[in-house]
Amino acid sequence: MGKFSIGGRGSVICNSLILHIGGYRLLFDDIPYVGYNGGMKVKTSVTLSDELIEAIDEYGRPYKNRSDFIEAAIWAFIKQIIRDQENARDIEIINRNADRLNAEAQDVLAYQVQL
Repeated sequence: MGKFSIGGRGSVICNSLILHIGGYRLLFDDIPYVGYNGGMKVKTSVTLSDELIEAIDEYGRPYKNRSDFIEAAIWAFIKQIIRDQENARDIEIINRNADRLNAEAQDVLAYQVQL
């Protein structure tokens, strides 16, 4: 566990977490615990399995309460989805330009001196 600052919001405690959701094994590194985030909160109700509640209680100890822990985990999951979408877009761009990039690399290699 370490401390750092996020967006000027003060001290943050970091943690790692592995969740199993819908057949997926999700690793969340450096999940921030933000004691105050300045945003409006909306009370809601969700139904979770006993197994998940036990995991939240076990891994969520550094957090103020279950809600803070769940919010941090969901934000980390959303950030991972965004990262995956960005990576997929980047791969699509690379693949679309692969022939040109490969030709350019071959051209550069032609200038290398044999040892």
